[in-house]
Amino acid sequence: ISRSILESLQEEVAPLLGTEVFQTTIREGVVVKEASYKQQSLLTYAPDSAVAQDYQRFMEELLKVVD
Repeated sequence: ISRSILESLQEEVAPLLGTEVFQTTIREGVVVKEASYKQQSLLTYAPDSAVAQDYQRFMEELLKVVD
């Protein structure tokens, strides 16, 4: 999703739906498919990958909302 569409979702659409859009973006990466092929979690297969770090940041953001 382009940055402008994401900002539009955050500012206009999310409040109409009574929800939020998280700030963290999760990139695509071939490492996700490799982990799936190896039947391993991404955090086990490639914990230092950019995508794994994105998921970790998302979980931190989610936990702040839940707490």
